[in-house]
This record gives sequence, structure tokens and C-alpha cells, in this order.
Amino acid sequence: PVLAGALPDVAALEMLAGQTQAAERALELSRAATAEALAPMPKGDKSHDVWPVSDEVLSAELALMAGKTERAFVLADAAARTLRAIEVPEAERINSNVRLDIFKWALSVAADAAIGTGRYGEAETLLREYLAAPSAAWSLRDPAVRTAAVRVTLAHALSSQGRSREALELLAPELRRYRAVRAQGARDVDFQHDFAYALYVGALLTDVPRERNALLQEAAKLLSELSQEAQDLSTIRRLKGRIAAAQV
Repeated sequence: PVLAGALPDVAALEMLAGQTQAAERALELSRAATAEALAPMPKGDKSHDVWPVSDEVLSAELALMAGKTERAFVLADAAARTLRAIEVPEAERINSNVRLDIFKWALSVAADAAIGTGRYGEAETLLREYLAAPSAAWSLRDPAVRTAAVRVTLAHALSSQGRSREALELLAPELRRYRAVRAQGARDVDFQHDFAYALYVGALLTDVPRERNALLQEAAKLLSELSQEAQDLSTIRRLKGRIAAAQV
């Protein structure tokens, strides 16, 4: 019920576009909408424990988009810990699915922030927990797309711990899949970002300068194909910065 609303998406889109005040206003409205949705729910229903956490994860995601990586990690990690402690009765199937979807969202945001703050071991733990969790019966996030992105992020965490062989085992099938999907005509912003990120991680895993440069150039080219509006999104700008730094 909470996640079905448009406000979290509105907040994220505003922050991606650099409209910080509008994003924060959407977050406030989302909190208010959550409170309003909870008002008629029976006392003792787990919705009172579960639904508000979605706004905490949204706050963490907005912080991550704004470059406040440490704050994003603290918020998302706290949200994940809160959800781990909540046990939803089997009879409350909707709340169980909502809890699982928010939990995996929190793990994903926390892991991305952990990578950004150099907590590679913690990122690995969070990402493995994500992969071990079942898929929600319904979700706003395509499970296959999210799982692929999580596996690439896990490869990044492993490579940063010097575990290149494990990282390559995770990354190689995802790179093949991205190339196959692109060959079928995929060009949307999320796909271009995720493919470019996988290429960037692949570049980190090779010691051969020519291969490293080729992967980084391919990643940069994918992002350059996007519209200027898309290239101005915070997630794209952050990845472009990573690619540029790796080319030095």
C-alpha cells in the first residue's frame, strides 16, 4: 500500500535531476501519506511497524543520490536492522511481502553506500543477504534486473578486497547477458547505466592496460549515448566520475 504510491518515485526523480528541495518536499509528503494510510489499520497490525520504514529507506536513497554517502549508509543500515527484527505473522501476507520488498531495497541502498565509503566487507555481507532472500510476491523492482545489478555490485566489493577470481565468476555471465540484451536493442537509461557499471567493474579486474582502457572506453561511450538530460542525472554523473578516475 505504501510502496504503491507515486511519492517515492517522485522524490527519487527530483533528486536525480538535482532538485533537492522538491525531493525533500516529496519525502515529507510520503511520510504524511504513510501516516494517513496507517490511520485506519487495526492496532497491533504489523503495517504500523513495517510501512514507515519505507520512508527511512527513501531518505537513505535520496542521501545517496545527493552524494551524502555516509548518511545514506547509516540510514539504510538502520532500516535493514529494523526490518530484520520485525516478525510478520503468516496471516498478514501483504505486510510480509511489503516488509520483504522494503528490506531488499534497504540492503541494496546500504550496500551501494558501503561501496562508496570503502566498507567493502560490509557491502559484501549486505549483498549476499540480498541474494539469499526470496523475491517478494510482488515488487516495484524487476527481480531479474535488480539481481543482475546486485551481482555486479558484489563483484565490485570482492574486487576491492583483492578477490578477483570470485569477482570474475560473478561478473562474466552478467556482462554476457548485458551484451545480449543490448544486441536486442536495449538503450534505456537504467540499462545503459547498469551495463556501463558492469564494464567499469570489469576494467577494475584486469591488469592488462589495453583491456582495461577498452572496457572503460566502452563504458564511457554507453553513457555518452544518453541524452544530455539523462547525463545530468546524479547516478550517471557519479558513474562517469568513477570511469574518468579509473582512466587516469
